[in-house]
Order: sequence, then structure tokens, then C-alpha cells
Amino acid sequence: MAQQDRTTATNDHTKHAHNRPGNRLIGSSSPYLKQHAHNPVDWYPWGEEAIAAARAQDKPIFLSVGYSTCYWCHVMERESFEDDATAADLRQNFISIKLDREERPDLDEMYMAAVQMMTGSGGWPMTVFLEPDTLRPFWGGTYFPPRPAHGRPSFRQVLSGISSAYANDRAGVAAQAKAVAEAVDEKLSAQSRPVLVDVSDVQRACTTLLTILDPIHGGFSSGQRGPKFPQPVYLELLLSVREKAADSATRAAIDAALRLTLDKMAVGGLFDQVGGGFHRYSVDHLWLVPHFEKMLYDQAQLLPIYAQAAKVYSDAFYARVTRRTAEYILREMTRTHGAEAGVFFTAQDAEVNGREGLNYLWSVTELKSVLGEDDGTFAADVYGVSEGANFIDPHHPPKEGEEPRNVLWLRQRPEEIARRFNLTVEAFHQRLDAINAKLLKARDTRTQPRLDDKVITAWNGLLIGGLAKAGELLSEPAWIDAAERAFDVLYARVRDETHGLRRTLHGQIPGVLEDAAMLLHGAIALALAREGSSRTRHLENAKAILMIAEKHFLDRGGDGSRGGGGGGGGVWFDTRAGAADLFVRPRSTYDGAMPSASSVMLGNLVRLYELTGEEDFASKARRTLAGLSAAIKDSPVSTALATAHLVRLLSMDPALVAESLRAQGARRVSAGTDGDIVQAFADVDRLIVTEEVPAASFELKLVIAEGYHLNDASAAEISGGTLAPLRVDVVGGTGLKVYADYPKGQPRAESGSTDDPLARVGVYHGELVFTVAVERTGPVTGEPKLVVLYQACTENACHEPTMIELGVGIDAQ
Repeated sequence: MAQQDRTTATNDHTKHAHNRPGNRLIGSSSPYLKQHAHNPVDWYPWGEEAIAAARAQDKPIFLSVGYSTCYWCHVMERESFEDDATAADLRQNFISIKLDREERPDLDEMYMAAVQMMTGSGGWPMTVFLEPDTLRPFWGGTYFPPRPAHGRPSFRQVLSGISSAYANDRAGVAAQAKAVAEAVDEKLSAQSRPVLVDVSDVQRACTTLLTILDPIHGGFSSGQRGPKFPQPVYLELLLSVREKAADSATRAAIDAALRLTLDKMAVGGLFDQVGGGFHRYSVDHLWLVPHFEKMLYDQAQLLPIYAQAAKVYSDAFYARVTRRTAEYILREMTRTHGAEAGVFFTAQDAEVNGREGLNYLWSVTELKSVLGEDDGTFAADVYGVSEGANFIDPHHPPKEGEEPRNVLWLRQRPEEIARRFNLTVEAFHQRLDAINAKLLKARDTRTQPRLDDKVITAWNGLLIGGLAKAGELLSEPAWIDAAERAFDVLYARVRDETHGLRRTLHGQIPGVLEDAAMLLHGAIALALAREGSSRTRHLENAKAILMIAEKHFLDRGGDGSRGGGGGGGGVWFDTRAGAADLFVRPRSTYDGAMPSASSVMLGNLVRLYELTGEEDFASKARRTLAGLSAAIKDSPVSTALATAHLVRLLSMDPALVAESLRAQGARRVSAGTDGDIVQAFADVDRLIVTEEVPAASFELKLVIAEGYHLNDASAAEISGGTLAPLRVDVVGGTGLKVYADYPKGQPRAESGSTDDPLARVGVYHGELVFTVAVERTGPVTGEPKLVVLYQACTENACHEPTMIELGVGIDAQ
């Protein structure tokens, strides 16, 4: 399908009642806001008009935050925002604002922090109610159904309760809003004194990642049901440590973790086997069934990671995954016509006609209809369709007699499948490529997922950097050309005399730190990939963008939260000082699905020093490290990208890094250990597990310090992998499997809200006794050790997952 047709079909593909007159969102540049432009709800976009109306009419603000490819955002729209009675309730008692979180990540972060504090969890659509004079939140949540269900009130019940509270208890509302705002301010803008960070923090991050690695299916989640996310910042950290590691054992462990994870992601349904590119995440722990939306920022980060892995491991399969991802981006996520040709779109939706993944699913009959009997049978075998259905939409179960439809995946790496068919890898790929071309052509005739065609400065910068680096690593000059073309178009159009940069190509929203940091990241990658005058040009662009970032977002030593200046500080804030619609000035250090802007900026400064040799860049990098040091010390995994850049700084001159940190007032603090939190006692010293006696068991007693708890087996599934359950396992060898009779934990005592899914997580306090069995499953290799893996938590926070050795010997001979 031609891109223009794809875009048009995508933007028109909606069940909205277009016979209704458009509301205030009709002229928005955001595809997400346009999706709501014909709702009966009297929507405002975020801005002065909406805020002034709320104050003039003395109504609370109902703020609904989402994004165009959010599945549950679509569901809540169909159920509530298309409902005339709900719209009437909102019109009578609230000023309703619809916000695209991708256009205003600063507002999204601020109000999400509030919702998480109020409910213990968060997500999109985000539902927040604001006091109109201060814009402080006083109540919030996420998705609400049209009728009470699963312990949640209906949305109209929520509206009734909020309206009543605002009318009858204004003082209580104001007090709640003030308390929440103060807590958000403390969380998002608090600064900590610099601390000394060194190689021990890097080692701690690696140990944590290798501990929580899924040893069978790869990825970094100890849960066995999913969901499972790609987490590219973890992969980048391990690649950085591997590059500098002198210890062969560390390098071997990292290699095993990286290759397992990269293999499983690439052969699974997470990777679009027909069209290329990665879906957002896997709903299971196998990487098999994805949540089907495709985000530009995932492609931007995974593209250079697979390219680097292809180079490091001389792996043709990783190079193929990289090329197919780049081809997908240039085919479906790139504007190909007009004066803005070359820039990159934001995302593709997960659903078609309200059905999750409909465009990507295949039955055996459909495969044979497109490919013929021979190739259809071959494709059904290669892509796992012949094994039976692997996908069921829980919201739309199949009709009686309907043929099952499947997510396509590879059961093995290509060379192993080729061997099974007695083909060379080249011949196998030649046949598979011809099959994929036919399937893609047929798939393009189906109704397409919505395309979010807004052009975000930050996400484009991230993709420009990834495409340029991958092109350099795999000798693909066309990719570097494409990255350069996108940069030139974008940089010429988003510069703004007042704000430095704008957030999007067509909007007027001022950019935030991540826009400057990630566009700078792209400029530096282009400078590294080019030579001569082209390198000079991109380096000059990079220096100009850095000056914009320093002017608007760097705290130079004053009261950064209020925008003071002076001195030579290295603390970067996510937003400009003095923004009238923000009650805090956030400063994020968390590297998640998107890396934090501060971590990206640290990497930019390190690379600028490596590129130019100018000591000023190294000095700025060390000051930025000082600003991040307390967060790194607290959790080097939560700041994985910053920790990866710490590796590069330490490899240059560890003594100079320490000297610089001390000069900025850094103190030495202990990273802390969970050794005193959990003590483990086994009732045996050794186990015998031989061919003659293949199983043995023992009783394990854990003593948990007062004020702490451990999570039971429900934690990973309920928390979506953010909490780690208690687990006994074997490491350092193969041929053994561990089983444990874990008791069911008790509900978290501190959570009384049924709206909080974490309230359902079982926890252990005090003493815990259970039976552990070890079974021999094959030849025993290595030096197997029994370990306990757990995550210690208080009522307010959780430590990183930890592993302690039990000290129970295993006799396997």
C-alpha cells in the first residue's frame, strides 16, 4: 500500500460518530486529540482557555491523558466518551481536558506521579481531577468501566463522587491537593548531594541483571507469565560492560544473557516476522504473543543494539534483524512525500476495528490462499501455525466454527530451521523472503492499524542516532543518508527563537530536555558516521543544540527547582524554569522504556569528548555524572543508561572521575546490602542428587527483618514484572531443577484500596518455612550452587532484587 493511502486509511479508520459536529479538538495537530474531536464530551485541549474556563465557572478540571495507540484509551472512549449521558455529566460539573502524553511528557510525568502516590499504580488512560486555581491533583486513577466491575466503580459513579466532594468539602479537596502536590514535588524535583560512584556500582548492576534474567526464555523478568518488555537500556548496559570487561567469566555470563535475550526476541512474535520491526512488548514470558502496537522509540533503541551485537558476535541473524527493522522504518514510519519527506512518524496502533492485532494474524487457510499449497504448508511449519492456535483475543473470543488465527513466529534460529529442511541458510532465507513479500502484499490490502503521524523531535532524534550508528556498524550508507535527511528537515523546522526547540514538527508546544538531548544524540551519531566537511557540519549543529539545552534546562548552581543560575552545576531539569502550568519542575533519572534525558545528555557529553578531545566536554560530563551519582548509587539498574556511560568515563580515567566527584562535594556512602534483611537457614549441609538417587529435599527457613517483607509468587504477574517474587534456584551449572512448596503470602497490610492491583500481591513477614526439592534432569555440569532470590520491600519502597547463596553443597557424582 502506498504510504499516502496507508496514512489516509489509518486516520479515517475509526468508529467515531462523525455526524456529530466537531469539538475544540478538531484543529489539533495531535492524531490522538483528533480521535476525540467528534465525541459528545465538551473537550478542551490543555491550555489557557481551558484553565480560565475552569476558574471562571468554579469547576474542577477532569484531565484525561492518553496516546493514539493506547488500547484501553480506545476502550474507554467507546464506553464512556461516546456516551451522551456521561458527556452530559461532564459538561454540567467539570471542565474536560484531553491531553496527548506524547506532546506533553512533562505534564504526564507530573500527574502520573500523583496518581501513583494516590493509588499505588498508574497507566493509561490516566484519569485525574484537578483543583482549578492551582492545577494540583486531588483524586486520580486510570481506566474506569461504564458499569461497576472487578472492584472498580463505574466512571459515572466516580464523576458523581468527585462532583459531590468538590461542592461539599472544598477545604478537604484543597488540603488533599496540597498534600499530593508537595509529595510529587519531593519525588520529582528533589536534589541529592553527589556521592562517589565507581566500578562496584557497575558490578552491582550487572549482578542484578544476571540474577533476574529468565534463564530459559531470556529477558529480565523473574515472572513466568509475562508481560515481558525488551528493555533496551539493560541490553545497552550489558554491551557496554562487556566491551570493557577484563574478567572472562563476567564477559561469558554477559554474552550468554545477551545472546539468549536477543535470540528469543527476534524469533518470537515480538518481532514482526512478515513486515519487520518490533512490537511494544510480549503479553507472555515466551516473547510469543505481542501487544501489537509499534513505537518509534523501540525501533530507535533496538536497531543499534542488534547492529552492535551483529558486529560483536559476527552474527548474520542479528544483522538480518537489523536490516529488516530499518526496512520497516523506511517503508512504513517515514514521510516519503512533500517538503518534509524523511522525518519519522510516532507509532502504529495495536488494534483494527476494535480488535487487538487483527492485521497481523494468519490462519492455515489464509496462508495457503496467498502462497499456494506448497509454500503455504512450508510457511505454516516455519512460522508455527501448524502447531495450533497461539492467539485468543480475551475481549473477542472466536465464534463457533471459526478457524484459529495465529501470531507468526520462528521456533528456532534460522540456521537450525534450515538444517531441518536440509537447506543452506542462504536458500532458506531466499525462500522465506519471497514468502514474506507475498504475505506483506496481501496484508497491506487489509484494513490497516491507525498511524500516529505526528513527528516528535525527541523520538526522531533517537531514531536518527540509531539509524546512523547501525548504518555505520553494518556499512549501510543509505541508512546514514536517511538519518541525515531526517535531521536536516527536522532541525530546520523545529528551532524556535523563544524556546530553542519545539516538541513536534507541526505544533507550537515548547520542547523539553529530552527533545534537545535526543536531537543532540542524533547529531553526534551523524558526526561519528561522517567524515570531512559533513562531520564538521554535524559537530557544529551538535554544539548549537547543546547551547540551547544548557540555556533552558541546566541548573548552573543556583536554586535549580526555581530556575536559578550561576556556578557550574551538572543538574539537568526536564522542563524550563517558571512554567505557569507546572506546579513542580521535574527532574527524571529513571531509564525505562525511554531513557531519561539526563542519562542521554551524559552520553552526549562523553561522546563529544571522544569525538573532539576537548576537555570542556569531559568536564561537563563529569559534572553531569555528579548530578546523577546519587540516583546511580541508589539503583544502578534503574539508571541503566547512566551506568553504561559511567563505564565509558571510568575506562578513560577512574582516578579523575573520583577526583572530580570529590571536588563537587561528593561523599562516600554504602550502596547498602540486603544481607541483614533476610537470613536463610537450611536443615542440611549437603544434598546427594546422582543418577541412582535423582532427587533430594530439605527444609528452608527464612527470617525477615522487622519492617520488611518479601513478595510471593503472584508479584511478577500482578505487577507486570516490576516486583520480583521469592524464588529458590540453582546457578553456576546445568542438569538440575529446583522445586519449592512456597506458601501463599498475605495481602499487603498497607494497601486498602481495591483499585490498587498491587494490593493483591501476597507478601511474607517475619519467619517463613517451606520445603525445597532438587531434581536431576540430565548430566550435571559446572559448579551448581543453591541460591535464594528475593526483593526486600518496606511499606514505601523496594530494594533491587537480590541473590544470596544458601551454602548447601550438591553431590552430583
